Amino acid sequence: MTDLPLWVQLLTIFMCVIVPVLILALGISQLRKTQRFMGNAQRVMGTVTDVKESRSYENTIETVTYQPTFSFQTSDGVTHSASTQVASTNRNFPIGSQQQILVNPDMLDQVRMPGFWVWGFSVIIIVFGLVFGTFGLFFLLAP
Repeated sequence: MTDLPLWVQLLTIFMCVIVPVLILALGISQLRKTQRFMGNAQRVMGTVTDVKESRSYENTIETVTYQPTFSFQTSDGVTHSASTQVASTNRNFPIGSQQQILVNPDMLDQVRMPGFWVWGFSVIIIVFGLVFGTFGLFFLLAP
């Protein structure tokens, strides 16, 4: 690699080392946020009070995503309202329907839907950073 121009060497180091480290740091940060949320989270029944609908277009194909807002009661009987952080194509719940949600009493402005994506997003980012970084290191260290 030493016979390559300096800018190519720097770009290679950036793409093979710095980018994977940043991706890994993002994944770890997301994992820690999820751990903080889940550390005290409780499953409660929430009532859908609103569903924000967003439309996007790619190559004339329309995609509609939904972000529900729930009202729920905490153990002290106080009613709160919060939206999920992530919109999804499969969350078009009818207004007034009951859904199981995850609520952290210390973070009442956030609710999450139980399932794979509670932890999955963080884990996928971490795995991607590790795989990308491993290939990058092999590329840099190859004779």
